Amino acid sequence: MALGLTRRTRAHPVDLENLAYAADEFREALIPLQSITPDRCDGAATELRNRALVAEERFFAAVAGLPRRERTLAGHWENAAVMRYRYGLEVFARAEDLGADMRAQLVTHRRPSLPAHRTV
Repeated sequence: MALGLTRRTRAHPVDLENLAYAADEFREALIPLQSITPDRCDGAATELRNRALVAEERFFAAVAGLPRRERTLAGHWENAAVMRYRYGLEVFARAEDLGADMRAQLVTHRRPSLPAHRTV
């Protein structure tokens, strides 16, 4: 089943392009946080944290109307992105990359799915 540009779930229309934009904005806001230590409290660090917080709120607002399966995937991607970029845990890089691929599938109007396993 292909997703259209908007899909109606529960009573909320979902704009997939808005979702992709919000996710990209959130990811771009997280990346600079890698260089900020938790004890840093200058104006620039506060501005970066606030920007990431606003972007995260926009992302969750965009995700709110998705069906449960897609919301769950978006939540897992958000967690992996935060762990990777905010806390520097590169073990989450693969999960964050997979989530980004699934998000890209939504924008191309395909239902997200995991990539096929490759046999080596």
